[in-house]
Amino acid sequence: MEKGEELKLIARVRKGDSQALKKLFANYQPLVDNCRRQFYLTDYDACDWKQEALIVCYEAALLYDPARCRPFGALFKIRLRHRFINLCRNAQALKRRSQRGLQPLCDEDAEEESNIYYQEVIPVWFTAEEALSQLSKLELQAFLVLLGVKEKSEVCASCQVAEKGLNRAKYRAIQKIRENFTSKK
Repeated sequence: MEKGEELKLIARVRKGDSQALKKLFANYQPLVDNCRRQFYLTDYDACDWKQEALIVCYEAALLYDPARCRPFGALFKIRLRHRFINLCRNAQALKRRSQRGLQPLCDEDAEEESNIYYQEVIPVWFTAEEALSQLSKLELQAFLVLLGVKEKSEVCASCQVAEKGLNRAKYRAIQKIRENFTSKK
């Protein structure tokens, strides 16, 4: 494709012409296929990759400045590679979420809880109903505070307990839930 014809297609894409976008994209299909072979995502099929590439082609057409004396293909290739890299990076981040290990389960101000941990991935054998049925009313309310469902002040007032007592109840609730986890293995 000649440079003048490519510039006309880019101008038509900027005006919202989808047929021009298809023609422009078809011209760079080998570039898309080459980039796609360099990256692998388990949840993406050829149609997903094509759709991502089409979006990048549209964005590149909107951003392209012929005054910079840079070919459109170079801009498209760089943006396409960066999009594919970001997709792979995001997929890896989601994949590693279960491998991150232990995270602290505590408020910054609760010194008793500073060494309490939970795993982000809840084992299959864990049933919330069973674990929560072992908690007292105060411990259940404290656990709701930990989850962010209720406010500390609200629970302290309704259960008529001091903040220190609520912190102890949180600690006991976590201990009981942890025991439920470990006893089911």
